[in-house]
Amino acid sequence: MLQSTSPQEAELAVRLAGKRIDKVRILDILNQGLNETALLEGNPESWPEPGRRTSDLLLKKLDAGGFYAVSLNSAKDLRDKADYLSIRWTKKYGRTSGLRRYDHIRSLVLSDAAKAFEVARSEDEQFGIQMLSELYARFEQRRQDGSQLFDCTKDHLEGFAYILTSECKVDWSLDRPWEAQ
Repeated sequence: MLQSTSPQEAELAVRLAGKRIDKVRILDILNQGLNETALLEGNPESWPEPGRRTSDLLLKKLDAGGFYAVSLNSAKDLRDKADYLSIRWTKKYGRTSGLRRYDHIRSLVLSDAAKAFEVARSEDEQFGIQMLSELYARFEQRRQDGSQLFDCTKDHLEGFAYILTSECKVDWSLDRPWEAQ
């Protein structure tokens, strides 16, 4: 007759197995530490707080770049989702660690947006959509290169680009009609 284990005994066995440290687990941890790259960090006093921006400038800048209404609505939504992720980081990991992640991702996205702007920029036509396509390619390359993106999806990264647009750090066109007002 086979002896059955209780659900509590089975759970205990799984927990104990998860806590065992063997040679394979130690080597995995050591390799992870050796392959880890430093975060892009600046002065903590200059770290911005997530969730503190309006949509007016974002919409004007994207409109100048050739985005249509549905894209504008999507941009606001993705910006809000990236902000929410950033706020979650500050709650889950503590304010300092959460803002460190936030600042790191902002730096990566700003760098990618600057490069995408230079590639897509055109004196003769709107280039916002082409710039966005170039930005997607850069995000994918970062993922393939193993860049530290934490738990950001492509959509979160795009949302960070829109956060930076709201802060007047990213442009999607050479025209600046919002300055004439």
